[in-house]
Amino acid sequence: MAFDVESGFDVKSNEPLEKHSVVADSAARLALPGGSVYKGLIVYQIDDLVNLYIYKGTPPSNLSGDWTTFTGPAGPTGAPGNDGSNGAAGADGDKYAATSTTSVNIPTSHPTAVALIIGTGFSYTPGQKVIAAEDSTNFFIGTVNNYTVDTLNIDSISNTGVGSAPTTSWEVNLEGAVGTQGIPFKVDQENVIFDDTLVATVEGGSGSKFDPEVLTVLSDLRVSQTSEPGIEGDMTSHAIAWHGVAEGWVDYGSFRGPPGASGAAGIQGIQGDQGIQGDQGIQGIQGIQGDDGNTGSTGSQGIQGVQGSSGQPGFLNSFHSGALPGNATIIINSGGSTFQQEFLLRTLNISNTGSTGRLFTITGIWKAIAHSGNTALRLHLKRNSGSPNSNGLGGPGANFYFADYYLVAAQRTTVITMPLFLAAGETFIVDFKYQIVVWNEAIRVSPSNESFLMAQG
Repeated sequence: MAFDVESGFDVKSNEPLEKHSVVADSAARLALPGGSVYKGLIVYQIDDLVNLYIYKGTPPSNLSGDWTTFTGPAGPTGAPGNDGSNGAAGADGDKYAATSTTSVNIPTSHPTAVALIIGTGFSYTPGQKVIAAEDSTNFFIGTVNNYTVDTLNIDSISNTGVGSAPTTSWEVNLEGAVGTQGIPFKVDQENVIFDDTLVATVEGGSGSKFDPEVLTVLSDLRVSQTSEPGIEGDMTSHAIAWHGVAEGWVDYGSFRGPPGASGAAGIQGIQGDQGIQGDQGIQGIQGIQGDDGNTGSTGSQGIQGVQGSSGQPGFLNSFHSGALPGNATIIINSGGSTFQQEFLLRTLNISNTGSTGRLFTITGIWKAIAHSGNTALRLHLKRNSGSPNSNGLGGPGANFYFADYYLVAAQRTTVITMPLFLAAGETFIVDFKYQIVVWNEAIRVSPSNESFLMAQG
């Protein structure tokens, strides 16, 4: 079989047998003449290192659709290349470590403004916390006010040691990196009754380290106050939190401070007009008595209100007790006629120091032993002096309120009781006396060393 050999053919050449099998790019491939293409023609395109191009069209057509690509299997990995040259230096990062020779004392009162010359090129911004130290035991911590040119202006917060005075060798740096924003503190349950049922409910809930269940405790009623680690003891008035099974309970401490001091009493206002008396309200629970205020001017006497229910009596004057004055035994011989003699037992001074009228009850008690059947013991309350006249009492020396008892040969207790209303600021002095009346015989009265006079209101 004979074939034509083109001129320039060289069997030793490393060029392809078909010059058209290597082209520069797709434009050169599509520019191949129609007489040079045939089905199965494989072309290597220099600008495509992945695919070979196979002609599938019908000559002499040479369009994009006349070609398809063919990817051969990957070749073996080549040997590593040589190390490249070093890249250019990166930009400087934030810079904080600095020194200063500024002569200044370590501040001992805070805040104190301190200016340290540290040079230029640092990254300090207002609000950062910094530490300036002479050594490990003498330093102060502060907040950056501003950094201007080469001067760092600091407002001190605290100090440790005082160092040299002044110090001229400073090491300056950030006190600590600013942490991430913490979760907001919130109380999930306020003023709870903290019992074992609530403990179980909270521990079975969704509390976690990053979202704890926070409670404020009104009263701790757990059966055992040592069963839950982290909240041992009485948690009344404490804020506590459940941080999940891994972290457990945390006690934040008491959230109620001690009560503040009482404020100064205000100026007494002008008394308003007497209003229409309302219906009697239900009596409330008695509150804690406050400090006595300054006594105001006495106002006009108001309309007498409806008498309220009697409360529990309280002693406003201490009672007096003691023996009969003078002889312990009184012997009287009437000599065949009626005889009487009066003796003073006690005198009591009663004062209403309150701002409203008060009803007092005066009670006198005397115990005696007598030997007669025809003798009367009469106890008297006699007005000595004082201001009230609204009780229908006579003037000083007048007899009022008395009690008679016929004595027998046995111990006898004689009691007399009198109501007395005192307006605000009024006083009243009463004498407690007894009178013995004897009919036609002798009488021997022996006290049992007891006599009492007291006032309640």
